[in-house]
Amino acid sequence: MKLLERAIAAVAPERALRRARARFAAETIHRHLDMGRRTTLAPMPGTRVRRYEGAGRGRRFDGWVTPGGGPNAEIRGALEILRARSRDLVANNQWASKAVRVLSSRTIGTGIRPQARHESKGTARRAQDLWREWAETKECDARGKRNVYGLQRTVHREVVEAGECLVRRRFRRPSDGLTVPMQLEILEPDHLDSSQDRRLTNGGRIVQGVQFTPIGGLEGYWLFPEHPGEDVASQSRFVRAADVLHVFREDRAGQVRGVPWGSCCILKLRDADELDDAELLRRKIASCFVGFMQDNEAGMDGDTSIVPTVATGEDPTDMLDHGTIEILPPGKEMTFTSPPNAEGYVEVANLTLRAIAAGYGVTYEALTGDLHRVSFTSGRMGWLELWAEIVQHQHLELLPTLCSPIWRWFVDAAVDSGQLGERVGARWTMPRRPYLDPRKEVLAQKDGIRAGLTTLPEEIRGQGRDPLELLDEAAEFQAEAEARGLVLDTDLSGNVTPAGAASSSSSGARGLDVRETARGLAALLVEGNRELEDLEVDLAEQLEQLVAAGHNGHPRP
Repeated sequence: MKLLERAIAAVAPERALRRARARFAAETIHRHLDMGRRTTLAPMPGTRVRRYEGAGRGRRFDGWVTPGGGPNAEIRGALEILRARSRDLVANNQWASKAVRVLSSRTIGTGIRPQARHESKGTARRAQDLWREWAETKECDARGKRNVYGLQRTVHREVVEAGECLVRRRFRRPSDGLTVPMQLEILEPDHLDSSQDRRLTNGGRIVQGVQFTPIGGLEGYWLFPEHPGEDVASQSRFVRAADVLHVFREDRAGQVRGVPWGSCCILKLRDADELDDAELLRRKIASCFVGFMQDNEAGMDGDTSIVPTVATGEDPTDMLDHGTIEILPPGKEMTFTSPPNAEGYVEVANLTLRAIAAGYGVTYEALTGDLHRVSFTSGRMGWLELWAEIVQHQHLELLPTLCSPIWRWFVDAAVDSGQLGERVGARWTMPRRPYLDPRKEVLAQKDGIRAGLTTLPEEIRGQGRDPLELLDEAAEFQAEAEARGLVLDTDLSGNVTPAGAASSSSSGARGLDVRETARGLAALLVEGNRELEDLEVDLAEQLEQLVAAGHNGHPRP
């Protein structure tokens, strides 16, 4: 403050305050006008200028720091802190833990499964059998703990919680006795040496432990042989990219490392946890105080102390049991406390949880399990939105960066070891999507297949099953049922009608769909301008068609 202003403030404070306000307003207007001249071009005469409110520089934007750095520059100084905080929240915060479990169960389920594809059915079946022996047992795990679908779950959980995960190919000797001499090792992203960040003499570069060629191609990774957090001193080593899978969600073009999915709501998770703890503690303390006893006769003899001594045998604080009626001595007055109400706490908590759910990409209902305000329609809409996020992640990220490369490693190892004569492709089956309304959805699938909008194998894969395995299982079960002399209405051979009675083999008719016939009868009944005699004739023809098709049931009147 200048000397003149100090003098005015000492003599006339109100006038000094008015001068300060006027000066601040003038400086603000001048600053805005000056920024406008520096950041905008002079408009053409007679034209109107379009301006973005979000690019303004007013008082509402003060303190908003937007560095505008590249994707790797912003990650470089924040990744380790984000990863540590995310892991701590998943370990100690129920909502972060639930979000990770929801995403894992919906995305991986019981596993993303391949179906071998080759022009030779024998080769495809041989590859599928090898995959079952290697991938669906613990042979594929370098630590011997899980099958490949359990490894998928571990990788995806690590991607959500820590932002990224590494899968390393480990070759084994033929003497190890494995079906395919190759195993998979899952590594946490801490194994990636982030300190390796420099330009190479050949024109290439290393970005946070990931090495690129001079033309930008992926060359390899600098990995610690042991986890840095295990207090083991080790030096990072270069591993070529052909032996490592780096799985993460790429949010920005050119991004090299992945960040935890809950990074945008880490602070809200911590605040929500502290708010919940504070509310519980407040209620706990309030419930400890039943009432306060006031001694109206205290201090009448000049003694202002109201705290009894131990010698008197009195205790200013006592416990009340259930149903107790206490008779107070003269001069004593009991005042009961009223526990404070938590007005607005539920609304604030719900709003915070909705923000956390949005940050992780799940619905509020999936995160909290709160369905008391959900109708069937709103629940279905929320489920479809969540499913769209999951399907996108499955097909655009997990398949190209995790599932398909593992299949290629498996086929290469099988071919090199002589288990397969040539390379085999695969089609992937995603986890089963549960029905919301099974009856309606199955009928819709059936209509879609008949209309040619989809195929039966595609719908079977949508339920998480391999179509060929399903057919083999159905044929095996049907043969066993026939061998035992059983006739079931689930017979897929067409020799059984929907009512469960065997149809005539001489006629060779597969039977008329009862639903289609019912629709035809209903259409006839709603035509009010039909003559009764014509209606009876049409009904008789429909019944004759049912009998000719081998349907022995009787229609309802």
